[in-house]
Order: sequence, then C-alpha cells, then structure tokens
Amino acid sequence: MVALVCVAAVLGAAMPAAMAAAGTPELLWHVETLDGVVVETHEADRPINPASVVKLATTLEALDRLGPDHRFATVFSVAGAADADGAVASLAVRGGGDPDFHVENAFLVARELNANGVRALRGALSVDESFWIGWEGGSARRLEDPAARRRSMVERLRNAWAAEQWDATTRAAWQALAKRRGWPVEAPPSIALAPESHDRPPAPAGAARWSVMHRSQPLVRTLRRFNVFSNNDIERFEFVLGGAAELAAATSRRLGAAGGGIEFATSSGLGRNRMSARQIVALLGALRRVAAGAGLQVEDLLPVLG
Repeated sequence: MVALVCVAAVLGAAMPAAMAAAGTPELLWHVETLDGVVVETHEADRPINPASVVKLATTLEALDRLGPDHRFATVFSVAGAADADGAVASLAVRGGGDPDFHVENAFLVARELNANGVRALRGALSVDESFWIGWEGGSARRLEDPAARRRSMVERLRNAWAAEQWDATTRAAWQALAKRRGWPVEAPPSIALAPESHDRPPAPAGAARWSVMHRSQPLVRTLRRFNVFSNNDIERFEFVLGGAAELAAATSRRLGAAGGGIEFATSSGLGRNRMSARQIVALLGALRRVAAGAGLQVEDLLPVLG
C-alpha cells in the first residue's frame, strides 16, 4: 500500500531561469510505502521551498515536546479589592503562550470576573508578550515592536469586554457561545475599563490579590485547527518551542542522516524555507510515529478530505 506521497512543483525563483521564463513548472516527487520502501522518486533530494509543509514540523515538535493533552494557561491577576461599584485597581494578564485565544475566551474570563464582583478597572490593564487575542496573520503582518503589539492586544481585550460597543461580529460570537452554554443571551459579560491604554509589562505576580486562570483546549485540538486552516499564526508556538532556526535544527536531528540542509525562515512556511521531497516524506513518517506513540493518528492533526 502506498501511504506517504510527496509531489512538489518547483516554481518561480526556485526554477531555472529559462524554465521560469517559459512558464513551465518542473515536478519532482518521492513516494514510499509505510515501511519505507521507495516506490518511485524523481529529483527527490533537490531543495525546494516546502511552504506550509513547515507547519508539519511545528506540529510534530509541539506534539512531541508538550504532549497531546497539554493546555496553555492564561492568568488574569487582579490587584486590590472591588469597591461598591465593582471596580478594582488593576488587572495584569500573563498569556503563557496560548496561540488560540479569542473573543469567546475573553467572554469566559469576563464572566468569571463578573461572578467574583469585578465589573470595572480604575487603573491599568496590562498584558505581557505571551498574550494574544484573535489572529494576526503570522510574521508577515504581526507588529514587530513589542510595546505596539501589547497595546494592540490590550485594545482587542478592551473591545471584547465592552459589550455596549460590540460590533455585529463580536455580538454574534457572544450569542453563539451563550446559546451553546445555555446562558441568557441578553446578559453578556462586561468590564468597564479606563480609557487609556498601557504598554508596560504586567507587575510582578506577587502584587496580585487574586487571579482567574483560563486553560486552553487540549493541544491536539489546537494543532488540528491551525493545520485545517493552514493558519500562519502557528508561529506563536515559537514562544514555547523556540524560533525557526531552532525548529530547523530539531527537525534535522530528528531525520538523522536524511536531515542535512533543512532551512526554515519561519515556523509557518512564510519566507524562504528549504527541504527536499525525500525529507518531507521522512517528516510525515516521523509525525505518524510520534502521533501513534501518543495514541493518535495523523488524521487527528491534519485536515481530511471526503
């Protein structure tokens, strides 16, 4: 049975100039059975840009290092007791690298804060550099300045908690969540914030009076979401896995003798990356083995057609 197949088209800058001018793509491929018998191969050791196939290396490294049941913890630390109006002194957010935190998750946190008497902030809302809410589009669109990125995430969180100012998309997200949970749609959670933004990192954890912790979905579900949508924000895993160069080195070590020459500019496939067709098939085989060791199939991590 032929199980692992790689067919890659070499296009654009990776093609010889004459071929690119003629507009003719060159195909290369490498096909193996599950037990490693080569069925057919053509130019299988030529480096090409694997594009979003790099996400499989990120998936493999995250699964192997963190485990399928890993959950990211985001901690919302409250300073000071709530006054008669439900206002507290400040709120600091430590993201813990959750790559898949969205407005629905912010609703859950606001609801918990409301249940504990918090309805407003008198002072600062601050976030650290491991907190993100919503999508950014990977490194191609991400704000590179850490302070500017923190300010952006503060504003996104502020908007998620300002129920009276929600746009149609945010309101629809709340309505869908409330209906799934059996909550009254007409009573959305809300936290009033001071108008100014704060770009400083959170105060030390010891300054908090008490905290609310949000835990993500299990890692296997998060990875599959990123792969189904080929989402470039999978790069956020670099917070816990290290950068693209570290990922390339880890992938080379994992593939052993076949791992030479691997280069990753990003952990999403954006930019200039280099693998061969033979290495891509080896990567798929390694992903299958690690998944099996975790009691999973590759279908639990990747999109499935049909």
